[in-house]
Amino acid sequence: MRIQILIFSFFVLPFFGFAQKDLPELSKSQNSKIIDRIAADKTINAEQTAKLLAGYNQYPALNKTGCNYKFYYQDTILGAIPLRVYVPANYKNTQRSACVFQLHGAVSVSKFNLIDSLADADEGILADPLKANNYIVIQPLADKSKGFTWGGIFRKGGGPYQFNLTYQRLANIVAALKQVLNIDDNRVYAFGHSDGADGAIGLGVYEPSQFAAVVAYNTMFKNLFAHDYYIRNIQNRSLYEVHSDRDALRRIDVNRQIIDSIKTFDNRISYKEYQGYEHWDKHLAIDAPNADKFMKANIRDAYQHTIFLETTQNSPYNSCDWLTVLKADTISPSTNWYKPFEITYRYFVERQGVWYTDNYYQPLKSAVVKASYTNNVFTLQTSCAAEVALKISPKMVDLTKPIKVIINGKEVYNKAVAADKKYIVNNFKSNFDRDAIWVNQLNFKVE
Repeated sequence: MRIQILIFSFFVLPFFGFAQKDLPELSKSQNSKIIDRIAADKTINAEQTAKLLAGYNQYPALNKTGCNYKFYYQDTILGAIPLRVYVPANYKNTQRSACVFQLHGAVSVSKFNLIDSLADADEGILADPLKANNYIVIQPLADKSKGFTWGGIFRKGGGPYQFNLTYQRLANIVAALKQVLNIDDNRVYAFGHSDGADGAIGLGVYEPSQFAAVVAYNTMFKNLFAHDYYIRNIQNRSLYEVHSDRDALRRIDVNRQIIDSIKTFDNRISYKEYQGYEHWDKHLAIDAPNADKFMKANIRDAYQHTIFLETTQNSPYNSCDWLTVLKADTISPSTNWYKPFEITYRYFVERQGVWYTDNYYQPLKSAVVKASYTNNVFTLQTSCAAEVALKISPKMVDLTKPIKVIINGKEVYNKAVAADKKYIVNNFKSNFDRDAIWVNQLNFKVE
């Protein structure tokens, strides 16, 4: 069965031995007509449009819950990307449900064609408590051979630096599933162990806007061979990281150094160690109640008052909530207040018998913006950012009054902003986010 919703397509089948029927078809025409009818109705103004989309609640009823479904997300380049979706027993199509986006480990041995093998991606020790706590659990399947991997960048040498578009695709998968299932936009959590933990933190670094928080077990706080992994972006979301002291794959001494460095600028990070456990061990089951407690305590605030955003030239990962770096200028020197995030670590090359000291991240030259707003005033401090954009919401500012924008100490804007109906509809179609409704956007060149 093919399900088309807006610009996305799904094949939906019963999963792994369950006898439930296919998910009811929610056709593109049915879904689009609702939104397009609002857009075309001239009696509905921009403010009413925003309220109608925020209250959108047209989801198919399911004949069976408390079970897994198999989905194929149709990507324009990779084709069908397989994923599993667990729908909890208490799910109702009329009520919003919390969701965990769980990324599996061992990405180098994963293949799309292993979707029918439960053991390859389910990781029951992690997934079972999530299911017992009535989360919708989304589990995409990586395939290194196709370039769909959250474990790092695996590319042939030579040529310009290539960004890992996997994170963009993962964000698109979340947005697409929000059109099929009644997912609570403010309670979507990135979650994983090992490579999956690296990917979960990667979502917090690259694509934070759709997620409320990140849970990571035994991460290495980086992506292999990636030089655009700006870990300071993680401060835009709460992070719970767990490590075990006998982990031979992700050394705890390096992890402690990174945690201590992050804590100097990020008060939203929580960290816990387990003594006497290895990389994949019983600490994962022991800690499950803590992860659940952490997620329940962290609700997304898409309108948070401060954002730190670091990106680089031509990066697709240039946005967080209401702030976007439209253009970077990494040729110009960085401002004095900005210093790259560096972790110096030592490693031993056995075949050479030599210890080396290196910078753990080795980042590309970046553009950085520190932004905040209060009382209708946005204040931005930038380094190597040539053009920025601010999304506007009546939940952030009073649209009946002028909005002032100050960039690097200079006032660049001071007038009222009206809600734009076309912008509201187009933005909603792109992310299907009912709790982050943006009514207009202001673009500024940085002088």
